[in-house]
This record gives sequence, structure tokens and C-alpha cells, in this order.
Amino acid sequence: MHLIFQYFQHLLKSTNQHGVHSPFVFDLLTKCLYQKQKLHSSKYLDILIKSMTYFKMDAISMDEKLIAVKKAFKQQDALQFNENKPFDLIYLEHTEDLRTISTNAVHNDSMVFIHQIHKNKEATQEWNLICKQKEYTVSIDLFYCGLLFFRKEQEKEHFIIRI
Repeated sequence: MHLIFQYFQHLLKSTNQHGVHSPFVFDLLTKCLYQKQKLHSSKYLDILIKSMTYFKMDAISMDEKLIAVKKAFKQQDALQFNENKPFDLIYLEHTEDLRTISTNAVHNDSMVFIHQIHKNKEATQEWNLICKQKEYTVSIDLFYCGLLFFRKEQEKEHFIIRI
């Protein structure tokens, strides 16, 4: 029941590329996420793969147990999973997993992808608190997942986007 209520709230609050005043987010939407080509049947994996391709990410951190997600990346041979260096992408299954991220593990262009930001009331509340934290300058709620960016050159903004 919570998920249905959250989805309707998301639809009421969300916008598309026409309501976005950030060139960075506008380009992400128009050149990446709104492209017609579907790369995966799962909505969140489609968003993830499109984002990885768009940002040319190769250093990825994710839990070893996420075999289904790793299978989606088989076509990308250059990917490095869980290496000891700043990551381009940190994939998290739940909002509470964000507590495990070290600031040494990211750089200015890193993206944190959180899969289940609306799985229950607590996750939604935690997502809202995360979006207010100063280290994340851009936060994007896509309902199926959340994206966080560390871009120091950008003013802090939060977007709720319809996909």
C-alpha cells in the first residue's frame, strides 16, 4: 500500500526535462535517460546501464551478492568491480547501505545509485534525509531509484523526475 501511495505522490510532484533548470540534469535526461532505446527490461537496470554508458563509468562498487546486476554488465568488459580507487559508480540496494561509503571512495564526478528508495516508509524518510546532506549537491528521485552526485561546481538541488 505504501508503494502505491508513494508512486502517486511521485507522479504529482515530478517533472520532466522541461521543468529542470540545471544544464547537467537536463543533459542527463535528454541525452541519456529519455532515449528510446531500452537496454534492459527492468526499469532500474535500464536507468543504471544508460547512466553508466552516458558517464563512461568503469570503476564500480557494489555488493558481491548482486549477481543479477553484474549479469547486466557482462557486455562491458572494461568494468572494474570493487577496486581500491575512487569509484565512478557506487551501487547500493537500499538507502541504509549509504552509511558504508567512505569519502575517499568517491570523486567529483562519482554517482551513487540507490535502488530501493521507496520500498517502505522508513526508506522514503531516509532518502529524504540523505537528499538534504551537504555532500550531495545533486539528488534525483526517479521513483525506481535515486541518484546522488558530488559535483562541487553546482549549487545544491533536488529533482523529482518522471521516467
